[in-house]
Amino acid sequence: RAGDARWSRIVKGQANGRCQRCLFLRPLDPHHVFAKGRYPHLRHEIANGIALCRVCHDFAHAHPVTFERWWMGTVGDEIFTRLVSASMSTERGMAH
Repeated sequence: RAGDARWSRIVKGQANGRCQRCLFLRPLDPHHVFAKGRYPHLRHEIANGIALCRVCHDFAHAHPVTFERWWMGTVGDEIFTRLVSASMSTERGMAH
């Protein structure tokens, strides 16, 4: 999909070649903080993406709670609150 490729390119480009978790210069994978399958409306939201090296990407999937705590402290309250609000409104809509 063109939107996925654009999102990936922007998320990785913002990192300037550095993993945004460990800060090493390594090949990067884009990662959706709020899962794209569960929150499809956040799929192309740049703020919902982070560029991670393979080691940190694997860590994010293996330890999602620990990763999300770290991410919350990194992005700040404004971005976190906006994404959480958007994800909660979608979940409420799915419940009906």
